[in-house]
Amino acid sequence: MRNGWFIQPNTPVLYDPRRWIEVIRREREENRNVAMSSDFVELPILAETPCGATAMPLVVGPADDTALPPAPEASTAPYVGRFLGLWCGFAANPGDRTRVASGGMVTTLLATALRNGTIDGAAVSKADFREGKLGYRFDIVTDPDQLAEYGGSAYFNIPLEQHWKQLDQFDGRLAVCALPCHTAILRRRQQSGRGLDKVKLFIGLFCGHNNEADLIRFVFEKEGIDESQVAEMWVDRSYLGGNFCVRYRDGSESAFPFRRFNVYRSLWFFSKQMCRYCDDHLGRAADVSIGDVFLAEYRNRPTKHSLAVARTEAGWKLLRAAVDDGVFCAEQVDPMVAVRAQKRVLVPSADSKSRYYACRLLGFPGGNLKRDRFRLRSFLTYSLLHLNDRFSQWRWGRTLLKWIPRPLLYGYIASIKLLNNTLGMKS
Repeated sequence: MRNGWFIQPNTPVLYDPRRWIEVIRREREENRNVAMSSDFVELPILAETPCGATAMPLVVGPADDTALPPAPEASTAPYVGRFLGLWCGFAANPGDRTRVASGGMVTTLLATALRNGTIDGAAVSKADFREGKLGYRFDIVTDPDQLAEYGGSAYFNIPLEQHWKQLDQFDGRLAVCALPCHTAILRRRQQSGRGLDKVKLFIGLFCGHNNEADLIRFVFEKEGIDESQVAEMWVDRSYLGGNFCVRYRDGSESAFPFRRFNVYRSLWFFSKQMCRYCDDHLGRAADVSIGDVFLAEYRNRPTKHSLAVARTEAGWKLLRAAVDDGVFCAEQVDPMVAVRAQKRVLVPSADSKSRYYACRLLGFPGGNLKRDRFRLRSFLTYSLLHLNDRFSQWRWGRTLLKWIPRPLLYGYIASIKLLNNTLGMKS
């Protein structure tokens, strides 16, 4: 596979992203004729990089697609599925990383696609409190400068698949940003000829599982936050920490550690029903899939990274266009990076028979029983998680949950991780 346009692996170099962007523009203007007739224009080495010790030399491709090499052939990797390339990085402009969950890649890709004319609108969503309670707002944004308002993760279920008529009514080409389950539903509708012809790009978000809005309401109540007075919420995350931030209608703000919310989310309290048997965590139906990189080698880097998986030629070209605009700092990685980064979700989730019997044990529909492997560790893990889900559905369970000290829940999570590691998590 040719690695043009992205930072190449295994060759350290230092550069400053602000000078980098300016040099890209100057080089493209001065060498426009050369760029249109050759494969690559190599940029000079610049000052210090924010990418850490593994920063790579940058090579930018010409603006004309006809002068570029063809997209590489698709490959397949266990757990990852079909892909044309994988890259790990972040938005070079710090402003594009404001209030984002990871490296700002989604916001940057959509903004780039709008600016270069690949799409005319981006279908995005965010949490909304205009009616005095937690809800969501679904919009089709045509101004790339407005996309930053929709950055970050909502951390509750937003039924985007219900807005397919709104997508069909838009006059122009669209990109849709959604979770794997919503992407798969919309893609099936498109492929079956039932609309969505204007959707040209699907950007999928990595997802371990999702939860209902009741979880956020539960945490707000436990933290003493009046939902009716909230105007906005967002998560300011670091590698594994960060804060859950709230702005009130009177302009004041408050925050509490993200782990106080994440402990309930990680234990599957108030889980979304479909997540009980879903096994698509990396957005297999999308053109580009993007998510977190939970790896030790990225933990101490100054900027949080995202992992992007190009699954189709359209997605591959979208990633290339982002680098052409000089807004990405990225390095090409092996598919095993994606597996290692999400292994605590991907590996046990693949044991569909174990998950089926865990669902049935707790009285939940388990989907279709497949002729697949059964592993005890997966069965025990999902049985505990579904027990938590069932517990949060009972009124007395929610009341009791408010009084359970969080340190006990932290220990509960640690015991589940120990269970996975002891019984063969690395397999």
